[in-house]
Amino acid sequence: VAQARALNLNVALFPQARFATNANDFWKNAPRDAGWWGTWFDHYRAHAVHFADLATVSGAQALILGGDWIAPALPNGKLADGNLSGVPADAEARWKNIIAEVRQHFRGSVLFALPYTNTDITPPINMLKDTDGVYLLWFAKLSASTAPVKADMIAEAGLLLDNNIAPVQTQVGKPFII
Repeated sequence: VAQARALNLNVALFPQARFATNANDFWKNAPRDAGWWGTWFDHYRAHAVHFADLATVSGAQALILGGDWIAPALPNGKLADGNLSGVPADAEARWKNIIAEVRQHFRGSVLFALPYTNTDITPPINMLKDTDGVYLLWFAKLSASTAPVKADMIAEAGLLLDNNIAPVQTQVGKPFII
């Protein structure tokens, strides 16, 4: 961070969870009962606050929470197979509390990373309103062709942005960074 800042570059910290196998297996095999969820949110809160402190000390301009592995812990969370994760009904309040606590430790921009595929996204709008923006992890396929045409891919990206992303961005009222 110091080297990047010395070169007048903007820096964002984007802490990631590490899994023994992979995120989908972690969520699938987790007990996901009330006690487990309480512990999970406590640990994520500690993780987020630790990196908020690190972002402050290092001089980073932004901290990115969430990621492509976080969907089961979001309000109305779903597992990779589409089944509900059993996240607590108060998940939105828990996330809002985490974001509020992170802001007590870090004065820079707080972004939330969400994955995007070709389907409509249903993000936690109220939670995202507490952030400074959304860091969109673009996994959307722009062509099924083995030799795609650049103009077609640009047109498809524009359609996806206009039809799926723009309405959500309007609801959240914050910038989306791809």
